[in-house]
Amino acid sequence: MKITRRVSGTAMFVLAVCLIPQFARGQGGSGSVHVFYFDSSNGHLAQLYISNNSWNYQDVSTKANVYPSGLLSGYNDATGEHVFFVDSSGSVGTAYWNSGNMSWAGRDPLTSSQTTMVDTTSNLATFFESRTGFDNVYYVGTDHHIYHLAGASGTWTVNDVTAQTGNITVMPGSQIAAFADTGSACCQRVFFEGQENSHIYFLLFNGSSWQGAVDLTSLYGNGVSAEYQSPMFGYVDSAAEHIYYIGTNGTNLDVQHLYWSSGSWHQIVDVTGLVSDCIGCSADPSTSLAAFTDSVGTHVFFMSPGHQAYGDDALEFLFQSNRWFVYDTSINNGGNNGAPANGRPMSAVVVQSGTKEYVFYLDTLNNHLYRNLSTNGQTWTTLDVTGVGPFSPPIPGAGGLVVFVD
Repeated sequence: MKITRRVSGTAMFVLAVCLIPQFARGQGGSGSVHVFYFDSSNGHLAQLYISNNSWNYQDVSTKANVYPSGLLSGYNDATGEHVFFVDSSGSVGTAYWNSGNMSWAGRDPLTSSQTTMVDTTSNLATFFESRTGFDNVYYVGTDHHIYHLAGASGTWTVNDVTAQTGNITVMPGSQIAAFADTGSACCQRVFFEGQENSHIYFLLFNGSSWQGAVDLTSLYGNGVSAEYQSPMFGYVDSAAEHIYYIGTNGTNLDVQHLYWSSGSWHQIVDVTGLVSDCIGCSADPSTSLAAFTDSVGTHVFFMSPGHQAYGDDALEFLFQSNRWFVYDTSINNGGNNGAPANGRPMSAVVVQSGTKEYVFYLDTLNNHLYRNLSTNGQTWTTLDVTGVGPFSPPIPGAGGLVVFVD
C-alpha cells in the first residue's frame, strides 16, 4: 500500500459535507468537536462532544423532546447548532441548540404543509443563508421530486422544485447537493442524478423563480454518467462552485468534478484519472463524499472498496502545486494499519478547524465511531471514540453523522 505524507494542511472528513465558517459556541466551548448520531441503545438522537479534554455523551432527543428515525443533516450558525432529521412519518423535523438560554429545543414536523414524505434512501441537503435569514432544507420525496423547505422566524414553507423546473425526477437512492452562491443575495443551486439517464442536472433559483433543469452531463460530461445511486457533495468557495460525484465509463468508478467559474461551467474532470500514484483507489459508491478548499489546496474524501489495494480505507485526494496526490487517512502512525483500516463509514462529514483534519466514520467490524486526526499535515492517528467512554455505538446506516466544531 502506498503511503504518502502531506506537507501541510487544514481539513477534516465525515460522510455529509459542509463547509462551516464561524461557529456558535455550543456546550463544549470554543474548539469543541460535536458528533451527532443515532444511539443503538435506545434509538435516540445523541451527541458526543469534547469538553475539558474528554469526550462526553448527551441524549439530544430527551433534551429537545424529538425522536427522529433517519437522515441526519445540519449546520452551525450564529444562533447555535441545528440538526435536521426525518421522523417515523417521513416528515422533516429539527433539534437546535439555543445559545441564548443554553438549552436544546425541537420542532417536529417543521410544517404541517409538508404532504409529500421523504424518500429515506436519499439525503437531506441543508444550509443557512445569512443574507436572507432563511434556513433551507432540500429533500427527495417519495415521488422522486426535490422539495424545498424554507424557514424564518419559526414559519416554514414547502415547494415542489421539480414541478417548477421541468419534472426531471431524481434517481432513487442517490444523493443531492444544494447551496447558496456567494454573489448577490439571489441564487440557490441544487444538483442531482436524473432517474432516466444517470446524468447530473442543475437547478437554479434566481431570487424570484426557478429556472428549468440543465443537463450538465450532456453539455460537459465527456461521456461519463454518474454511477447508479451515486453519492454527491457540493460547495462554493471564493473562486468557484464545485460538485463532486462518482462517475463511470462502464469500467472504472472514479471521482468526478464539475465546477463553475469565471461565468461558465467547465468540462467534467476525472480526478481519479489525474492521480498518477492512485493504483487501486476507486471510489465506493455505497458510501459518501466530502470536499472543501482551503489555503493548502482542494481536499476530496471518499472510501475505497474492500477489493481494491487500499482496502476499505478512507482516502483523500489533495490538489496542491498544480497536481493531485492521494493520502490514506486510515493509516495509523508510521504506516501501521489503524483499527478502522478495514472499516467503511455509513456516512461522513467534512469539518474545518484550524490546523486539524478530522475524519469520522463507522467501522463495519464493531459499528464503533472512529476519528482519524491529522495535525499540521502530519501523520494520521486513529481514535476509537465509542471505546473511550465506553459509549453505546451508533446504529449503522440509520441516517449518517453530523459533525460541528465550535
